[in-house]
Amino acid sequence: MDQALRSGLQPQAGRRAGGARIPQHPATLMAEKELGDGHYRAVVPEDNLHTVSLYEDRLCVRCRRCDHRASLGADVLPIWPGTMKPAHSLRVKCSRCGGSDLQLLLPVSPQAVEDFRDAGS
Repeated sequence: MDQALRSGLQPQAGRRAGGARIPQHPATLMAEKELGDGHYRAVVPEDNLHTVSLYEDRLCVRCRRCDHRASLGADVLPIWPGTMKPAHSLRVKCSRCGGSDLQLLLPVSPQAVEDFRDAGS
């Protein structure tokens, strides 16, 4: 068993417990390029709402047209374990400009959710 797992330490984000880098999906790399940080993981075609429930129970949405940002939770979406509806099949529009070119992101920490909302103000 790996020493980090035995000691209860969590591996660094983007790395396995042994320190090896985890390959990232191109959509996540694009999100890091656009947002300039590694606090979010892009929603990829394989992701469903069950996956969203594993990431702080929030789906962060950014409009590429006007940069409006929102954090959607179980109060507006069926985000709970076992929901197999694909995340990309959601029909959401920007509430500010009505645009549908949206970037869907998964926050990796509670602080990332707060930072995401504050950045779009």
